[in-house]
Amino acid sequence: MFDIPIEYEEFFVLDKSMRVIRRLPEANRPDPDLVKEVKRITGLCGSRHPLSVTLGKGCGLIYFEPLVTGGENLSDVDSLYCIAEKIRENLAGDIS
Repeated sequence: MFDIPIEYEEFFVLDKSMRVIRRLPEANRPDPDLVKEVKRITGLCGSRHPLSVTLGKGCGLIYFEPLVTGGENLSDVDSLYCIAEKIRENLAGDIS
């Protein structure tokens, strides 16, 4: 979990092919500029798994969707930390 500006309210999942999946059909579509930036960051940090992104009430939470075959390894944890750090930095600079 990490701090972000309070105005962000987003929830989506990026699958392995970087397509957006809305887990809550009634939710608004995610901001396209934010999604584009999260995709860029995820590619830079080397994610190998679907990524859940929740931003709201001044907090960001990201995690890899559960794997059928088992848990994450150390490189996955490093990748997740990299993604969180870069999203936090970019949102602090207001990417939109």
